[in-house]
Amino acid sequence: MKYTMVKQFSNAALDNIFSFFFKFVDFFKVLYEAFWAFLEIWIALFLIFFNVFMYIYYLILFIIDRGSETGMPVMRVRRVSVIPSTTPTVKLSSAANPVPAIYGGARAVASSAASTVSSAMPSLRSAPSGAGAKRQIVKTVLEALSDFFSALWNLIKMPARGLASLFSSIGESREKVKGEERPKSLIDEYLREYEQKKRKA
Repeated sequence: MKYTMVKQFSNAALDNIFSFFFKFVDFFKVLYEAFWAFLEIWIALFLIFFNVFMYIYYLILFIIDRGSETGMPVMRVRRVSVIPSTTPTVKLSSAANPVPAIYGGARAVASSAASTVSSAMPSLRSAPSGAGAKRQIVKTVLEALSDFFSALWNLIKMPARGLASLFSSIGESREKVKGEERPKSLIDEYLREYEQKKRKA
């Protein structure tokens, strides 16, 4: 027998020692890559909600900015009827007054002008203002946002509830199987056999 045949086993053992450590290094490299892949999954999920939130946030800022530039909001849920407000004009006659001022002619003219102004005031008060319309639109946008986020939260909670009910049903079935497969005590069986023999005797 040649010594080279014996030596090959020692060489193979040394090669296996080195490959053993190299395989450990490769295993930890794979774990490192798997960890980063798992982390990127959750980062992508977080970025979905982050980008939706930033879209809604900047959309609100855009609406406010355009509304401040034009004086009226860009998006309208309801049509706002705008009545132009006009100040009533009072025309005084330049003709000669046949009744002297001491008999109340000037007072009658002043009272008629005051009644004209007071009759025009309710129409001015009833006209809607731009601030009221802006408040209505902001309120509608906030209500829509609250409905959207509540629906999104319900969608997120549905899989969690399903998993919880699944795990609870699995736990109950395991407990039932354990209760059915529980081995009977030998002492109890011996006592039953002894009692049966006593009754027969």
